[in-house]
Formats: sequence, structure tokens, C-alpha cells
Amino acid sequence: MALAAIGVFNENFAPTHYIVSVMLFVFLPISLVVFAVTFWREGKCRLSGLTFALALIAAFAWILEFTLHYASNVAIPELVSGLAGAVWVWVIGYLMIKETDQKPKENAM
Repeated sequence: MALAAIGVFNENFAPTHYIVSVMLFVFLPISLVVFAVTFWREGKCRLSGLTFALALIAAFAWILEFTLHYASNVAIPELVSGLAGAVWVWVIGYLMIKETDQKPKENAM
């Protein structure tokens, strides 16, 4: 929802855009950690490890920005966090399609 809110409240909506942007980049790593724990409990250790690694990447991009100021603006940490989230969505989407293809197809009579 925060990502959609960023699109609705673009940079012309000065304080609101900033607030929803912060919401996205704070909640993304937190929710990935929650998913990683859930996958671990379900015995999906590889998926849990990937999800946790992507959560770390998404979080460290911002931690490094606020500690080292490695970029003159926020575009690079936004890109890194966004790509980490996108990779997770792509992997989950692929696994969902793969799971659907493996289910036996019923006869359409």
C-alpha cells in the first residue's frame, strides 16, 4: 500500500510523499524478515535464507546511507531497496507459477 501511495502522492504532495516513502522503505525490510521467519517455520530454508538476505540488503542500503552518506541523494538507496523487493516478488511469482504448473489438471468434460 505504501508503494501505491508513493504513486498517488508524488513529489508535488510535499510532506505526504516523504511520509509514505519512509513507510515503504521501513516496512519493506521488516516485512521481509517476517516472511523469512514464516518460511523458516514451514521448512522452506532456502527461501527463508533468500528472503532474509534481501531484507538485509534493503535495510543496509539505508543504514549505510545514514551512517556513511555514500550518495548525494536518496536515489541509490531507493534503487537498492526497490531492487531487493522486486527480486523477492519475482522469485515468489516464479515459485507460484511453478507450483500451479505442477498441480494435476482436471478433465474439463
